[in-house]
Amino acid sequence: MLGQTCTAPNSTSTCASTTCQIQSCTTGYQDCNSYYPDGCEVDTRIDASNCATCGHACSGATNAVGTCKNSVCGIACNTGYGDCDNNPANGCEASVQSDPLNCGACGHSCQGGSCSSGVCSTVTLATNQGLTQGIAVDGTSVYWATTNGTVMKTNKDGSGSPVQLYSGAAGPNRVALDSTYVYWTNTVNPGAVMKVPLSGGSPLSLATGRNGPYGIALDSSFVYWTDVWGGQIAKVSKAGGGATPLASGESQPVAIAVDGASVYWADVVGSAATSSVKKAPLGGGAVQVLASGLVNVEAMAVSGGYVYCGGGDGNISKIPIGGGTVEVLATGGILIYDLALDATYVYWVSFDGDTVYRVPMAGGATLVLAKNQLGPAGIAVDSTSVYWTTQGSPGKVMKVAK
Repeated sequence: MLGQTCTAPNSTSTCASTTCQIQSCTTGYQDCNSYYPDGCEVDTRIDASNCATCGHACSGATNAVGTCKNSVCGIACNTGYGDCDNNPANGCEASVQSDPLNCGACGHSCQGGSCSSGVCSTVTLATNQGLTQGIAVDGTSVYWATTNGTVMKTNKDGSGSPVQLYSGAAGPNRVALDSTYVYWTNTVNPGAVMKVPLSGGSPLSLATGRNGPYGIALDSSFVYWTDVWGGQIAKVSKAGGGATPLASGESQPVAIAVDGASVYWADVVGSAATSSVKKAPLGGGAVQVLASGLVNVEAMAVSGGYVYCGGGDGNISKIPIGGGTVEVLATGGILIYDLALDATYVYWVSFDGDTVYRVPMAGGATLVLAKNQLGPAGIAVDSTSVYWTTQGSPGKVMKVAK
C-alpha cells in the first residue's frame, strides 16, 4: 500500500509484491509462527518450547521442568528437590527436604543427623555426663570437661563411646587443644592448669596453687589463663615451668583470648557485674582498656582485628583490638557462657535461654541453630558442624550441621 512502512518486532522487514515480509530476525529471535504482525516473536535463547531453533522443545525430567538458557536445554528443579549429582538425565533426584546428605541444599550434610523440612536435626554425641563445661574439637574428636572431675573425649561422627582421659580434677572448667595435648583449668582451689595427651596418658600440672583459674587460651608456646579469684592474668610454657604474671590487681577476670601480639580478657566488677575488656602484650607490659560498661562478659574470642564478647545481658559485641566503638551484633540471648568463631560467623550458647545461635561477623540476621538444650555451657565449631555441652540433666555433648 502506498505510503505504508513495513515494521515488525525484533526484525528487519521488506516489502515484496505490495506485502510486508520479514527479511531477517534480530540475533537471538526467530519467527516461529509465520505471522508477520508479531515479527520474530520467539527468543530462542530462553524459550523452552523453541530452544535454539523453532520447534525444539526442552524436555523435563524427574521432579523437574525443561528450561532453555543461552540456547541450550537444561532443567529446573521442582520446589523441594535438587539435581545434586549434576546429572540432568535422572532429573532432580534428591529431596532437599528430607535427604540428610543434601538437607536444604545440595551438598549440605547433616553430619549424622536427620533432615526434616530442609533443616538438620541435632545429634547427641554423649549423654549422662553430669555438669559439662568447656568443649573443644580437632580433626576427629570432641573433648570436654565435667564438674565430676573428668576430662573426656568422643568421636565427632558419633561412633564409639566416650573415653575418659583424666579423672580426679578439682572443678575442671574451660578446655583448649593443640596437636598433642588437651589443656584445662581446675577452678576449685587450690586451682591448677593441667594438660594430658589427646590419646590419654599421664597428666601434667603446668601451674598449681592458683586462685580460681578459669578461662584458658593457647598460642604455639604458652598457655594463658585468668585467675578469677586471684585477679591475675598469667602464662606458663606448654612444657611447664614457672608461671609468669601478665596483669595483676584485676577484680574477677573471666574470659580470655590471644592473638599474635596480645592477650585479651574481660574483668567483671561488683555485684552489677560490669565488665571491661582489656589487653596487654603477650610478653607483659601496659594494660589497655578497650571497652567498658559491658555486662558480665564470660565469653570471648579474637579474630581479624576484633574482639568478640558475650555477656550476661545476652548481647554479642564486637570491639576493635585497638579500642573504639563497641558494635552490638546480636541481642536477646540470656546469660552467654561461651562463644566460638569461624571465618564468617559468631556462634554462642545462651545458658538460661537453652538456645544455640549464630550471627554474621559483619552483622546481619541472627539464626537459631538449636532450641531446648537445657543449659548449654560450652561451644566449639569446625568446618562442618557446631558442638556444645549441656548442663541440664543428664548432661550431654551435642552437635548440629552448620
